[in-house]
Amino acid sequence: MSQIYIECLLQTHFVIVARKVRPDLLNNWLNRLRTRFGSIIIDKKGALHKLTRALRSGALVGLVIDQGTTFSEGVEIKFLGKPATATPSAAILARRFGSPVFPVFCVREDDGILTVIVEAPLALKKTDDRNADIIENTQLMNDAIEKMIMAYPDQWFWFHKRWKRHYPDIYIDNTQ
Repeated sequence: MSQIYIECLLQTHFVIVARKVRPDLLNNWLNRLRTRFGSIIIDKKGALHKLTRALRSGALVGLVIDQGTTFSEGVEIKFLGKPATATPSAAILARRFGSPVFPVFCVREDDGILTVIVEAPLALKKTDDRNADIIENTQLMNDAIEKMIMAYPDQWFWFHKRWKRHYPDIYIDNTQ
């Protein structure tokens, strides 16, 4: 929820991409929380066009990029030392619009207070090789996430199956 803190601090709002969660009651509660200071929620499906419009208008965009993707939607990176797929969306948008990318994280202190960590903008590559730049920049973004996980492993609240496409046998199949 670091976006809420930054919205209050900067007195501005974000355009946030979010996947609908179930049940609807939880989704509605999350969206009320995310939008209470003016943020706009965009559904993950078809988000690129809306994100392009938002960036053209000068809006701040918040993307959560620590979830796995399909092979066709993602690029191959290393995450915590293992091959994984990751969304290149942030790298594509940053390259196209020349936008800086600031890694932002929340850390819960011992007294329960959340500290928002905003790191320096990443040193993104922009060469003549667009595809290589997108893969390298996507890796840089995921390296920033990995760095925070290693610094605060007890706070990595993540229950998505990040490696399910590379190592499906490590997950319990609860579709039966």
